[in-house]
Amino acid sequence: MTTPQPKVLREPPGPVTRSILGNLNEFRRDPHALMISAWQQYGDFVRFRFGNVNAYLPAHPDYIKHVLVDNHKNYARGRLYKTFERFFGKGLLTNEGESWMKNRRMLQPEFQQEAVLQHTQIITESATAMLENWRVKADRDEVVDGHKEMVGLVLRQLGRSVFSLDLSSYADEVVPIIQAGVSTIIRDIGSANELTPKWLPTPYNKRTRQINQAIHSIINRVIEEHKQGLHGDNDLVSLLLKEQAENNLNQRQVFDEVTTVFLAGHDTTAAAFAWLLYILGSRPDVRERLEEEVERVLSGRIPTAEDVNLLLYTRMVVMETLRLYPPVWGFPRDAIADDEIGGFQIKGGSSMIVSPYVVHRHPEFWDSPMSFNPERFRSGWDKTQHRHAYIPFGHGPRQCIGMGFALQQMMLSLPMIVQQFRVELVPTTEVVPATTAIMHPHGGLRIKIKHRDRG
Repeated sequence: MTTPQPKVLREPPGPVTRSILGNLNEFRRDPHALMISAWQQYGDFVRFRFGNVNAYLPAHPDYIKHVLVDNHKNYARGRLYKTFERFFGKGLLTNEGESWMKNRRMLQPEFQQEAVLQHTQIITESATAMLENWRVKADRDEVVDGHKEMVGLVLRQLGRSVFSLDLSSYADEVVPIIQAGVSTIIRDIGSANELTPKWLPTPYNKRTRQINQAIHSIINRVIEEHKQGLHGDNDLVSLLLKEQAENNLNQRQVFDEVTTVFLAGHDTTAAAFAWLLYILGSRPDVRERLEEEVERVLSGRIPTAEDVNLLLYTRMVVMETLRLYPPVWGFPRDAIADDEIGGFQIKGGSSMIVSPYVVHRHPEFWDSPMSFNPERFRSGWDKTQHRHAYIPFGHGPRQCIGMGFALQQMMLSLPMIVQQFRVELVPTTEVVPATTAIMHPHGGLRIKIKHRDRG
């Protein structure tokens, strides 16, 4: 009888560097370029070194499924989310364990389909208010920042739906401060800033305090007005305050959950909307098909929840935009214990970079992956596609809780934009993805808004 030989696991390949920081500086400068080039050179499982930490890029959907679903209990949010905590606190985005599970279950009903459908009128009213303002800007032939316009729209929709409070007034002053701070998260990974005592008056700490003051000015107003009974008792904040009154949550937990929904809910969806505007301005063939569908289905009226299932090409455009430009282009997981993926050895304490941006470009699963082609999402596409080849909202137990609401915002608002206006990109503008934590157009999106009835 022969003794079974132990399985020999391979060390994943990856770019070699002699720097003490490993690949960290390259990742800070342009994580998208580093991931794509390394994946193309080394294959579907790549090793990077970030200082003294090994970080792995699983580019194959099978490997992603292993991390997010099959063995998800072995993969925690990890060290990078400690950086997020300086702005988000310990809400759903950064929290772990039983506390996270309890709060997720508590908040889930606020984002289920039935609840989302109840917000249809708020979503369309908010879009109508933006479009009224656009008429003035179109008359003046103004150049506007499309990304900023979408931030205002999303703040109005999210604020009224989830907080019973229109937050769009913050779009011009406070939100840019917040987004500037969140955008530095990638750049600050492994930097001396993270090791500096918070009480030292360094430029980094001063900026962090300024950003947190901006966040607090919004969230404290939202919570205080609810405590005063100014906004009824049928929204997410009211739910959290009720839980606090029953001693299931403390004041800090309420604050952190409201902050997380506010920050994650507006920034990601606004980025997706900005890329939709970019498509409208850069692809006249797509825009014309959208116009045709919208006129055929809606005949000039405001869309309803029932219309969403009839706007088939609109949905295809939204899904293809999220494929090429996923706002959350990558999210980390840290291995708790040793593991094996695809015959590769994974040591406990190492990190994973699960990247929708990469897997959405995998040629084994997407024909002409760099091309914008909504037709790939025709009815039945999901019957033949690998479930984890398309993950703009993640997957598994920690899939984005706001996925349904965000999709409904886009499915109702995009047709309303197409009904009335055409988007024209300013010719001198090169539109490229930002290399920040949320992938919006770098430097904004300079556009002109044109009345459709004026050519």
